[in-house]
Amino acid sequence: MPHNGGQNLFHSFIYFDVGTGHIVHFESEAGVNNIISRITGDRPSSIDGALGADANLFFLNPNGVMFGPNARLNINGSFYVSTADKLSFADGAMLTADLGVDSQFSIADPKSFGFTRNAPGNIEIRNSILNIQNGDLALIGGDIEITGGILDASNGQLQLASAASPNEVFIDVDQPLNFDVGNSEALGEINVLSFALLQGNHLGTRSGSLTVNSGLLWAHESIDIDVEGNMVVSGTSNIGRNPFRQEENTRGVNIQASTLLVEDSLINWTADNSRAATITVDVNQLMLVNGGRLSASAAIDTSGGAVRVKATDSVTISGPWKRYFQYIRRQC
Repeated sequence: MPHNGGQNLFHSFIYFDVGTGHIVHFESEAGVNNIISRITGDRPSSIDGALGADANLFFLNPNGVMFGPNARLNINGSFYVSTADKLSFADGAMLTADLGVDSQFSIADPKSFGFTRNAPGNIEIRNSILNIQNGDLALIGGDIEITGGILDASNGQLQLASAASPNEVFIDVDQPLNFDVGNSEALGEINVLSFALLQGNHLGTRSGSLTVNSGLLWAHESIDIDVEGNMVVSGTSNIGRNPFRQEENTRGVNIQASTLLVEDSLINWTADNSRAATITVDVNQLMLVNGGRLSASAAIDTSGGAVRVKATDSVTISGPWKRYFQYIRRQC
């Protein structure tokens, strides 16, 4: 049975799946801002149909969530899917998927996703088309693997955060890109593969490693990537500004990682206004090989944008674009 806690409407399910061609829609009354659904059983969720809601939808299954090729979203708000064990609220209340632990049905906004397992459940996207028209889309789980398909939050923010062990991921429903991770040494993998397209007004990722192989990561205003370990971009992947949408104010791309390898791929930002945005890379090692490039420019101005690289260990550049980096300036 659902429980109404003011602006929050709570649902609990032992198991939850949406079969191919089926539709599940969470209805709510006026005044409900957040619909919060937890899975208390021991089975992952498989969603291969349409999932809808009349408000922001928070979906928690600690065992894992898989979206199939027929999965679609019809949500009038934002969508947070997570394999966290618990959801904490701004007033200190906590909702857990473990029925052996007391939960509180709060009226406050969700504050953080808590992971208590040594191996959090994974989130898989298999050629799904998940679109949020007017809101944010967030995947917060263990390892996240996106194989083909589209994740689209063009009018909001697209976020991915991966935890590999007990951790806590903090969110702000008013500024959801500003998520933080409690334990940076316990982060998992994010893999974007097989021509998957991820796009949002802002796009942010937080993980232990990030692999983009034949993938597209596009944003209209900014991209922020924070990786504790290695980031690999290969297979003619493209990370940068959405070329099919114009924005007056853009910030560009910001990448922090231990190692960044760009092979036969492009990280770029081309701005529409006269002043191009900036690509900032802060790493220990940077490797641009076999045509891997970093590029910033302005579409209507002769002056290019800025590519700022801080590499504390080494920079390796090889391949046909090497001659364009002959004027790199070293600052100590």
